[in-house]
Amino acid sequence: MTSAAGKALPSLDKGPLSLRELRDGDRLALLDLLDTIRGRKALVLEADFAAPLSLLVEASTLREHGVELFGVLGDGSALASQLEDREIRQVVYLLHTRLESVHAAVAHVAQCRRLCSSPLEFAWLVMPRVVSLAPRMLERAGLLADVTLLPTPLSWIPLDEDLISLELPDVFREWTADGDPSSLHELASALSSLQQRFGAVARIKAKGTAAVEVAGLLGRMRREQGSEGPAVGQSGIDGMILMDRSVDIVSPACTQLTYEGLLEETMGIRCGQVVLESEGGRKVHGLNSSDAVFVETRDKFYMDARRWINETLRTIQQFRDQGIHSADISALRGFVSELRDKFVRIPLHTSLIEQLAASLASPGFAARQKVEAGLLDGGDELPAILDLMYTGEGAAAVLRLLCLYCAVHGGIPRKAYDGLRRDFLNTYGHEHLLTLAALQRAAFGLLAQEEGAGADATPDIHFTYAGYAPLSVRVVQAALSGSGWGGVEAALGALPGPTAELAQGRRVPCDFLVATTGVVSGRSLVQEFMPPGG
Repeated sequence: MTSAAGKALPSLDKGPLSLRELRDGDRLALLDLLDTIRGRKALVLEADFAAPLSLLVEASTLREHGVELFGVLGDGSALASQLEDREIRQVVYLLHTRLESVHAAVAHVAQCRRLCSSPLEFAWLVMPRVVSLAPRMLERAGLLADVTLLPTPLSWIPLDEDLISLELPDVFREWTADGDPSSLHELASALSSLQQRFGAVARIKAKGTAAVEVAGLLGRMRREQGSEGPAVGQSGIDGMILMDRSVDIVSPACTQLTYEGLLEETMGIRCGQVVLESEGGRKVHGLNSSDAVFVETRDKFYMDARRWINETLRTIQQFRDQGIHSADISALRGFVSELRDKFVRIPLHTSLIEQLAASLASPGFAARQKVEAGLLDGGDELPAILDLMYTGEGAAAVLRLLCLYCAVHGGIPRKAYDGLRRDFLNTYGHEHLLTLAALQRAAFGLLAQEEGAGADATPDIHFTYAGYAPLSVRVVQAALSGSGWGGVEAALGALPGPTAELAQGRRVPCDFLVATTGVVSGRSLVQEFMPPGG
C-alpha cells in the first residue's frame, strides 16, 4: 500500500455536505477494529482497494496501529515468507463480501497455513457486514475455526468534495451479466447509512430496474426504522436521483474531451490519483479539489485547459522576473499565495499536458474519434470499426466502439454478427468468447443481435463529448425542472427500465453530491467484462 503522504487530499469540508466527518468516522472505526487484534500484524487487501484505502487512512497511521506488512490477495507465497522472516503471527484481511474476494481470501489463508511452519491467527474484516457467504465458504474449506470474522462498517469513500464512491467496480457486470442482485441490497444499506448520518432524503426518484428496486429497499428500511429513523432534511439532503448505469450506456462509451476526461482516457485516474513513471520509479500524484490548477482546468475543454496553464505560467513568471522589486506589500502577498497554490502544481500539469498532446496526436486516437463522431451523428460506422480491428487496434477499444454502435443502432445486424464474432475471436483470442457472451447478457443493446433504434439526446454541452449531451445529465435536469419527470414521460418510457418516485418530505433547491458504486469511463466499463490482462 502506498502512503497518501505527498498526495494532497481534499479537505472535504467545502462541498454541499461536509464529508470530513464521514471520512474521520470510518477511519476511527477501522483503527479501533485493528486495535482489537493484538500484536504485530500483516494487512492483506483486495488488489483494487489499496488506492481507496489510502484516501481513508495513511500507511504510516496503520503502522502506528501494529500493521508491519502489506499484501494483496493472490499468490500468498511471498507474504508467507515475510511472515516467517519477521515472526508475525497475525494476518488481517480487509475485503468486501464479493464471491471473487471471499474465494481468493480462502485460498490465501490455506496457502499461508501450508507454507508457514509457525501457527498463524487470521481475522477477516468484512465490509460492510458479515453475510452467510463468508462463513459458508470457510466451512467448506475446513477453515471456519481458524478465522475470526468481524463486521467492518466501511462503505462510502470520499473521493472529492462532491463525490463519494462505494468502490465496487464490478456491480454493473454482476447485476446485468451475472444476474447477481446482492449488490443492490449493499447499495441500499449504504444509502440508508448516509441518511442516518446526514438526514432522511425528502424525495427519491429512480429510473431503471435496479434503481427502482433500490428505492423500494430504501422505503422498506425507512419504515422498519419507524420513529428511530432520521428526520427529513435533518442536515440538508433534500433529494436523491437513482439511475441505472444501463439507462445511459452512450455517455461512458464516448471519449470525454475535457482535461480530466482525457487524463482518464490516456493515463487512468483512480480515486483522484494518477500514477506516472519517473527516474525514481512510479510516483502517485493527487488530482482533486486541493489542487488549485486542477480546480481551474479539470472541466475545461482540453485546448482551453492547455491555454490556461500556459497563460498562468507566463503571468507568474513575468511577475517574478519583472515586477517583484516594484510591487507593494499587498501585491507581494498575493504573489506568495499564487506561488503556493498554483506555481508549485504548474510543472506537474505542464508535463501532463505534454503527454496528452503526444497521445492525442497518435493515428489511433484520431481514427477512434472519427468513428465516435460518426456514430453520434447516426452513421453506420461498423465497417470503420472492423477496419480498426483488422489494423491492430486493441480489443478494449474495439469492444467499446461496438458497444457504442449497439447503443445507437439497437444492436449489430444479425447477418453481420456471426462474421464479426468469428473475426474478433481470431484476432484477439478465444478467451474473449466469455467476454462477448457476458456483453450479450449484460444490458440493453450491448452487442445485442436484435435491430432497433437507440435513444436520442439533445446536444448542447458541446465540449464534453464533441457535441453530444450526456443522456444521464438530461434525465437529472428533467427531474429537477418545475414539472419534474411528468413533462418527459414519453421520453423516459423509451429508456430502459421502470420509473419510480418516493416522497418523504418537502422539495427544496439543493446542491449536488454524486454517489456511485464506482467511477466509470468507457475504458473501465468494457474492461469490467474482459478477462484479467485481456
